[in-house]
Amino acid sequence: MTDTPPSDSFGSGKIAMYWTQNSNAKTFAMSAEAKNIDVAPVPAGPAGSITVLNSVGVGVNAKSKNLDEAKKFVAFVAGEDGARIQAEAGNAIPAYAGTQDAWLKSYPQFDLQVFLDASKTAKSYPKSVSMSSWQDVESEHRRNIWTGKESVSDGLDALNTAVQAVIDKAKK
Repeated sequence: MTDTPPSDSFGSGKIAMYWTQNSNAKTFAMSAEAKNIDVAPVPAGPAGSITVLNSVGVGVNAKSKNLDEAKKFVAFVAGEDGARIQAEAGNAIPAYAGTQDAWLKSYPQFDLQVFLDASKTAKSYPKSVSMSSWQDVESEHRRNIWTGKESVSDGLDALNTAVQAVIDKAKK
């Protein structure tokens, strides 16, 4: 996983399981192993089956020369018609209520309902001003765990300490 992205390894059949987001359905539907791929719920631990939930967002630069047009575009994308287009294209689960069925039908070979079911117990992805920095630290420690440079227990302890240090430094 240090040289090849895990999604590439999974899509080519080199790894058996991959935890990913709903927006990767399109990637895996077009992969060499598409016929051998499906979706399964995250295993339940003591607190149940918990995962993170993200969404697609669109922003507008307040200093744009075309601010009115940009605002209209964002309103369209965030509305029912924009969500339906996104869903039918199979890009990601749309946030607009009532448009998710089109996304479920976009890849009928996969049990995409698993993602909608998971949203009932999902937590929001942790965010902070230092997010890109702590994600780099997290990736480094995950790589060390995967390559055996750190045991899982020691690596996770080091990861937690390092990420917290980045967050604490940003608070100062």
